[in-house]
Amino acid sequence: MLICRDIKKELIDFECDVNPNEQGFFLPGSHIPTEVPETFKVEKPKDIIVLPRNIQGEIITQLQYVRGWGEQFVIAIQKWVVK
Repeated sequence: MLICRDIKKELIDFECDVNPNEQGFFLPGSHIPTEVPETFKVEKPKDIIVLPRNIQGEIITQLQYVRGWGEQFVIAIQKWVVK
């Protein structure tokens, strides 16, 4: 989804994944680094973009602690168009 919109590391500093097999690598094409979720506690981003819609509720629940510094969740909504 990010590559289709030409979103790269200039717009998103990092992404987090609980899967240790994904951490320490970069997203293909965008070169956005994949960090451990604890990175949120250090970086304290203003916005967190939640991309996987099928587990967005679970992710938001796990990250409730970030509300303390005024963070907001941005939910990615994919729009399908049939022509």
